[in-house]
Amino acid sequence: MTPDDPLEIAVLGDVHGHLTLVYQLLRRWQRETGRALDLILQVGDLGAFPPPFRLDRATKRFAESDPDELGFAAYHEGDPEADAVLGPDVPPDQRISADLVFIRGNHEDFEFLAEAGAGYEAPVPVDAY
Repeated sequence: MTPDDPLEIAVLGDVHGHLTLVYQLLRRWQRETGRALDLILQVGDLGAFPPPFRLDRATKRFAESDPDELGFAAYHEGDPEADAVLGPDVPPDQRISADLVFIRGNHEDFEFLAEAGAGYEAPVPVDAY
């Protein structure tokens, strides 16, 4: 990359735990454009709820009919669904190597995020990758 090359930044919002869908869409964008993403910025409501016992009422209600609302946990824990998207065995032409940075929204587990960020001054990793 040279200073004249543009940064490829995907900006998303209101993902609400549907991370596999998001990564599939981003993978398609990379494939169709032939360009790799440099950064993924998620601007609120990522759906960061790893322990399901702390779900807010709205997320709990929506998750009853749409279990993917709880998809963040798969990525946080590094389960097979997440491995198929971000794991080490993903073929290079399907890989998304851009970091995902997110801004907290009103549908996040703020207690979990505070615990995850304890002792960090830089961005805090919240997934297994």
